[in-house]
Amino acid sequence: MEILQVDDYMMRNYRNSKGEIIGLYIGYFKSQREGKGIHSPRQCLPGAGWVPVNVGIYNLKIPGHNPTNAEVNKYIMGKGLDRQLYLFWYQGRGRVYASEYWNKIYLIWDGLTKKRTDGALIRVNNPVTGSPENALQIQTEFINLFFPLLKEYIPD
Repeated sequence: MEILQVDDYMMRNYRNSKGEIIGLYIGYFKSQREGKGIHSPRQCLPGAGWVPVNVGIYNLKIPGHNPTNAEVNKYIMGKGLDRQLYLFWYQGRGRVYASEYWNKIYLIWDGLTKKRTDGALIRVNNPVTGSPENALQIQTEFINLFFPLLKEYIPD
């Protein structure tokens, strides 16, 4: 956490009624500037020994959010024989988006126009024990449960 310099975070594992485990990480920054900002899982996961197996963008349906769909990052990562599915996105100042480059552009724009650079990284992961589609369904069901609560903690 010292390296991340995050202002607030939550990192927990949950278990659904079928016993399937899913991880949730939310890292929030009150303000971002040079040397203090969101670290992309693109760098952190390989640094922890995970290698990309399949990388893409997923169009996530978000209940009660406008717009109702958002592009998020979808990574299947491998470490030995283990596989994990990661969905992660940037959220803040009324937006949900996948691109770390757009994150930098929005930070500059919102810093100038709104005088705000707060924001969060949300990452959800679970093991791929069967098909990747099954792991994705587990994640989207979980996201549907917690996403409406995010507005209480991540300001629009």
